[in-house]
Amino acid sequence: MSNNGNGFKNFFPKPPPSQAEINAFVAAAEKGDNAAVTAFLNRHGTHHIDQKNSDGYIALCSAADKGLKTTVELLLSRGAQIDARDKYSWSPLHHAASSGHTAIVALLLAKGAQMEGLTKENFTPLMWAVRFGYTETANFLLEKGANFGAVGSSGQTLQLLSQGSAEMTELVKQWPEMVRRREEAARKAREQAVADAKEKEIKKIDDQRRGKLKNQRPKQPPFKKNGL
Repeated sequence: MSNNGNGFKNFFPKPPPSQAEINAFVAAAEKGDNAAVTAFLNRHGTHHIDQKNSDGYIALCSAADKGLKTTVELLLSRGAQIDARDKYSWSPLHHAASSGHTAIVALLLAKGAQMEGLTKENFTPLMWAVRFGYTETANFLLEKGANFGAVGSSGQTLQLLSQGSAEMTELVKQWPEMVRRREEAARKAREQAVADAKEKEIKKIDDQRRGKLKNQRPKQPPFKKNGL
C-alpha cells in the first residue's frame, strides 16, 4: 500500500463531526445553504446525514419545515432517510404538512414517504395540516388517499382539529362526500377495466375461431366448361 499522498487520505475514515458541526449542518439545511450542507457531507461522510442537533432536529426535517425544495432534494440524493424522525417523533412529511408546503409534501410522497406515519400525539401529516389550517396541503393529502378517519391519542378527529379555521371547518364537512365520490369513481374505473379486458379476450377468441374456420373451409373444385 502506498504511504504517500492520497494513499493514507483515502484509507483512513473521515473524522466524525462534533456536536457543534452537526448543529451548524442542521442550521445550514434550515437556511437552504446547500454549499455548506454539501461541504459538511463531503468532509464527514453521508452516514452522519440524519444526526440530530442539540435541539433534537435533523437536517431533512428542518429543510422540509421551511419548504426548501432544492435542499430537500440534495439531502435525499445524498442518502437522507425519507422517514427519519426527530427527537419529537416528527418525520419530514409531518414538518412539510404542518407548515403548508404542498410542493414538499408532493415530493416526499413521490419518493415513498409514509403518508400515515404517526407523531407522539398519534397525528398523521393530514391531521397536522388540518390543525394549522393549510387547506391546500390538506386537500392534496386527501386526494392522495390519506385516512380521513384518523384519530389522535386524545380522541382528536379532523372535525375537532379544524375548529381553529372557518374555512378548514367547512372543507372538512365536505370531505366525506368527496371521499365517497372518489371511491365510487375508483370502483367504476375498476369495473370498466375488467369489462374492457373481458371484451378484449372475447374478441381475441372470436378472431381465433374465425381464423380456424377459414382454414378448415374446403376448397372449391375448379370450374369446368361444358360440364367437363
